[in-house]
Amino acid sequence: MKKTAYLIALPAALMALMSLTSCERGRVISEREQRHDVEKGNALYAQKDYGAAAAEYDKALSLNSGNPEATFNRSLASVRLAAAEKVDSLKQNLYAEASAGWEKFANAPKSNPAIASHSAYNLGNIQMEGKQFDQAISYYKAALRIDPTDSVARRNLRIAQLNKQQQDKNKDKNQQNQQDKQDQQDKNKDQQQNQQNKDQQNQDKQNQDKQKQPQQQQNQPQPQPQQQQPQQPISKAAADRLLQRSQNKENATRAKLMKQNSNKHNPRSRDKNW
Repeated sequence: MKKTAYLIALPAALMALMSLTSCERGRVISEREQRHDVEKGNALYAQKDYGAAAAEYDKALSLNSGNPEATFNRSLASVRLAAAEKVDSLKQNLYAEASAGWEKFANAPKSNPAIASHSAYNLGNIQMEGKQFDQAISYYKAALRIDPTDSVARRNLRIAQLNKQQQDKNKDKNQQNQQDKQDQQDKNKDQQQNQQNKDQQNQDKQNQDKQKQPQQQQNQPQPQPQQQQPQQPISKAAADRLLQRSQNKENATRAKLMKQNSNKHNPRSRDKNW
């Protein structure tokens, strides 16, 4: 009897489906296929086969790109794949895919508040992973605006705020260190420039002193050669007197010599042989 009832009920269900328009039948079939793909994806996700799960969610999204369950779960699978990815560029691409899916719900909380709250929370976690604490704080606050009772989101918000404070403190310290380093470099540069200026001044002074020495020697009075007094011209009478005086002196000398010679004995024989 139960078997007969079951067989009767089955044609009734088929008749109900046949009573729908072709458009409605297509929509119902599509929704069933979507649910099937999402459920299969969820089973694979539970088995930690995140790549295969993502493929099933993509099948559902190919039937309906606005499917909220498939979109949300596809983002979850992307995050899991990103966590295991070693290549940084691929990791960032997977995080970007996850963020794009959750942004759709976080920006429209009224359409599905539960999914919107979880989406904002997960977006906050992605930003925390990248140490983007400002954005993480914003997403956690958005999740709490949708669901103020979310204690986990509140706790993560506080953690993000503390990390932001420490980040700002480290940033200020690094900036101060860089400023101190720059100041020291400027100081060293100024000292070096001052020393160079001082050395140049000393060199200039030495050069000036060297240039002044010949000038000082030239400015000192030099001994002048003694000029001979010009001889005064003598008169003819004075010349005659000088000449006469010279002749007189010469005659006196000659007479003296002749007198001396006459008084001397001549020892030489004067006999002559013929």
